[in-house]
Parts: sequence; structure tokens; C-alpha cells
Amino acid sequence: MHNKLLVADTQMAIFGGRNVGDRYFGLNHKYNFHDLDVVAAGNAAVAASQIFDHFWNSERVSPTAAFVDDPSWEKIEAVKARTLDDLRHAADLSSLPVERRDWSDELATPVDTMSAGTATAEYDRLIPDSAALSQHGVARLAEIVDTAPVKARFPGLHTEAAVIDREIVYVGSLNLDPRSFRLNSEMGMVVASPGLAEAIAAIAERDMAPENSWRVELDEDGKLFLESTAGTLTRQPAQSRWQRVQAFFFRIAPEGQL
Repeated sequence: MHNKLLVADTQMAIFGGRNVGDRYFGLNHKYNFHDLDVVAAGNAAVAASQIFDHFWNSERVSPTAAFVDDPSWEKIEAVKARTLDDLRHAADLSSLPVERRDWSDELATPVDTMSAGTATAEYDRLIPDSAALSQHGVARLAEIVDTAPVKARFPGLHTEAAVIDREIVYVGSLNLDPRSFRLNSEMGMVVASPGLAEAIAAIAERDMAPENSWRVELDEDGKLFLESTAGTLTRQPAQSRWQRVQAFFFRIAPEGQL
């Protein structure tokens, strides 16, 4: 299961490829991923909630009680208290409030800046279902790399999105590899919204600019070389020798295991 979805009260939903981990929220000191999320409201959020219910209520899902004994509320509260105390003293989380607060103002602000559009929720179904979910809603872009005070040594690219003709956008969990196509359950949102498409296209163009990426070219002899503002390379760039060793073994691994 590779789905990425967060739904709040069937009112708002976040789609994208972001995993729940430090480096996906700018909190890793070695490197943090550049991710892309779409915040959806309206009927699009309802469609997202239906996707969640599809998996939650599936016969293939096992309850937690099947694996562990249900703890008492006293134990749960004790664990909660210890966890909150650890969070309060975590230096890397100093810019993030731990105590409960009213987020009404922050939640109201994005609505005014959202792009209107028609959204379709696409996902792998555990039970055959040919019904399409076409919904109307609005979407807004959110982007995070480093979260202060953490400063990573370098960024990684984890964006899973596509823009078509600057009118249609796809943002979801699907990777372009055999595992995502054949083995994983995936999901995403297809949005017809010129406003959102322009915003995401601008981010893509920034990320593909010479100062941020390597451009693959052919020389006069038909050999590949890579070029950017950092210079010219004749082999794939890497952060370390170990990364080159990993790339070599990934290259010879069976396609279906990628």
C-alpha cells in the first residue's frame, strides 16, 4: 500500500507523494526531500474520504487488535504524556508548536487563494469498481524543503506530479517504476485548473533551471554528457562513491524488483 492521503472531517484533503518521515518534512540534517502536495476542498475532499473508506472497510484489512492486545486508556495517556514531553525538548522542533491551539485563521486563509477547478480522484481499487469519481472542488499548492532550525546538506527530489498543457495537473503517490505500476496500490488527483497548473509549472521550471538541475545532452560523437551552471560531466552525478555503487547494483537488478 503506497497511497498518500490526509483527510480532515471530509472538508479538506491533502494529496501527494509525501511520506511520513523526518526528511519529508524538512527535519533531516543530511538531506530533505522536495515534495509537492495539493490541498483539496469541496466535493474533491468528499471523494478523498471515500477512498479512505474503501481501504478502511475492506475485507483485506486487519484490525490492530489482531496483532497486539488493546492497552488501557491509562497506558495510552502515559505514552502520550511522555511523547509530548520529548517533543517539547526536541531542538529540531523548536519552531513547531506542541501545545493545542486554535488553527481557524490559518485554515481560513488558504480558501481565499485556492484555484477553482474540476478534480477527479484516481486510485487502485481492492474490489473491482468501474465507477468514476468526478468531483468539483478547489486546490492549492503547498511546498516544504527544510524546516527551521534544521538545515540539510543537500535536497532530494521526491515530487510526483505532472502538468499537461498548463491546464491539467496530476499530483499523487505514483512513481514511474514497475513496483508502482504492478505491485503497489496508488492514488492521486487529476485537476483541470489553469491557475493550479500555472503554479505547479512555475515550480517545475524553477527546479529544472540550470542552477538546480543537470541537463542531459549528446555530443558530436553521440555520447551523453550532463551540463548545468556547476559545469559539465561525462557520467551521472552522485553525492558519494557509495551512491555510485548503489546505482550500479540498481542498474543490474531485475526490473520487477525496482
